[in-house]
Amino acid sequence: MEGFAGFGGGNPWDGLARQAWGIGWVLVFLAVANSAIANANAAANAATRTWFAMGRIRLLPTALENVHPQWKSPVTAVWLQFVVGVVVSLGLGF
Repeated sequence: MEGFAGFGGGNPWDGLARQAWGIGWVLVFLAVANSAIANANAAANAATRTWFAMGRIRLLPTALENVHPQWKSPVTAVWLQFVVGVVVSLGLGF
């Protein structure tokens, strides 16, 4: 396991899947991509809920406690999470 991170040209899951399954590497790629998307979604959801709760107890601005009248979702916290996510992603990307 010592050299696993460098296996497959720095992409060990792809290299291992190609060696073990041949064309089945596509399934491993889809599983890893699905996992990454699910984890990002969970993190954004947790951050939104945390900001909403902190706005509700007045630790952050009270605007974060606003909820949509019909859907009862924390609208301001969702938008804040969206903006922060885009800024961080683009900032790290550049």
